[in-house]
Amino acid sequence: AKRAGWERPESLDHHQRDLWNVLRRMVFADGRLARIGGDSRVRYAYCQEYLLPALLYAADRSQDPLALELAERQVAWIARLIVGAKDSQVAAAELIEFAITIGAKATVPLPEVFRSSNPDVTLPMGEGAGMVADVLDSIDPEDARIDAIKAVLALNPNQFYELVLFSDVNADAVRDAVRKWGAMNGLKNINERFGVSIVGAAGVKGAVRDVFDRFQNEAAKMVRGKPQAFVVTGLAEHLGDAGDTLPAAVVEVDGIDPVILKTAGAAAAVSFAQDLLRGDTLSQRTNEAINPKGGNRYQFRPEGLQALSSRIRSEIRALLSLSRAA
Repeated sequence: AKRAGWERPESLDHHQRDLWNVLRRMVFADGRLARIGGDSRVRYAYCQEYLLPALLYAADRSQDPLALELAERQVAWIARLIVGAKDSQVAAAELIEFAITIGAKATVPLPEVFRSSNPDVTLPMGEGAGMVADVLDSIDPEDARIDAIKAVLALNPNQFYELVLFSDVNADAVRDAVRKWGAMNGLKNINERFGVSIVGAAGVKGAVRDVFDRFQNEAAKMVRGKPQAFVVTGLAEHLGDAGDTLPAAVVEVDGIDPVILKTAGAAAAVSFAQDLLRGDTLSQRTNEAINPKGGNRYQFRPEGLQALSSRIRSEIRALLSLSRAA
């Protein structure tokens, strides 16, 4: 309007300077609005799209140099998100960092992705505890699986997750990073609920037994007298007979695309554990992703896990579109 030479009505500016004096203290240094609400909308992304034009208006009307500085910083942040969006997992990590910056004691946005994509994974606090023991060769601190684990731990206060690794490379770094992240976000019992174990002389079977024993002890403190569910996942050659002598469900991951497994494997395994807590009937979503093999053995279904992965990725893209609109 200014460029076109239009005069704006005086009513438009009524109390705007007063409002700006309040708002300017509610924008973080990198240009993100400290707006943590969102009712039915996605937390932390809502209202960001309103900030940029408001900053430009304040720079023009109030002649406040801070407004233009914040606008430049917000544009730079948006540019970083767009670059990250080329890889949905990089973008998801950006959104987690976004949430931590805005609300250190609040739930991060990625659990909202899992809540809509996988609504069966949540039980009220204290209503039973589920453990997933994930047997892997090794893990990189940047592995996309870590974002998924963070999500299910934040989403469900009853969920435990243990990485059982053949290599101790990065083990301490991953354990410390997830626990630190959990503490920053106010996740209850995060040190007890997430751990990293190394396969020792007793092999996978011994490591899984140790995880099970620790889980029973810790879960008993949290959900006294309530049900517990133990799920072990990994390649068939790694698992052997691990879990067969335990009250556990063993899920083989053979034949699953590694990218899909990292994106959706944690969500599917946790959904399975929570179904077991509720009883013998598995939800439709779990049945789509897991195929019974007999006894306590199961196998991930490639098609079902692919569908779950697609739903999760589409929700991540939806979150990103809101963030880019800022």
